[in-house]
Amino acid sequence: MPTVGILLPQMLWVVDFLGWSLVGIRITGMTAYMFNSTIPLFVRGLSSFHGWLPFALLFLVWRLGYDRRACLWQALLAVGLLGLCYAIGPDPPASARGQAWAGNINYVYGMDDGHPQTTMPASAWLLLMIATNVVAFYIPTHLFLRHFAPSAGYLNIRSSRLTGS
Repeated sequence: MPTVGILLPQMLWVVDFLGWSLVGIRITGMTAYMFNSTIPLFVRGLSSFHGWLPFALLFLVWRLGYDRRACLWQALLAVGLLGLCYAIGPDPPASARGQAWAGNINYVYGMDDGHPQTTMPASAWLLLMIATNVVAFYIPTHLFLRHFAPSAGYLNIRSSRLTGS
């Protein structure tokens, strides 16, 4: 499930980070905070997991196999999680109201942490975010893993028990 959920956006993070740090090209700007000297180096270092995690997850799926149910379960988890973030999470900007935690968690109010989007009703934006995650990230990753990754180990164990091998 984590591989289905984060592989594509995290790989985009890696490409953006490498583009900015190696040749100064800003692809998406999603890693701009990593180059912001007003943010302590330690805090920026905490985000370094974005760089290695997608590769670690790919290695684990390659090693242990891909469970084809992961896409459905990830989609259901995302619907619940995004709905929860929308229902109880603060809208942006959190710091303007003196809150000590982040606002606009998982971008449920828009792509800008400074202010909510105003192009459409907030509930329509939430549905768009859910659909985008499922259609643009989860399904392509699922199709890729289903085609290239071995099946999950428990499936191989079960089939070997049935055939006696």
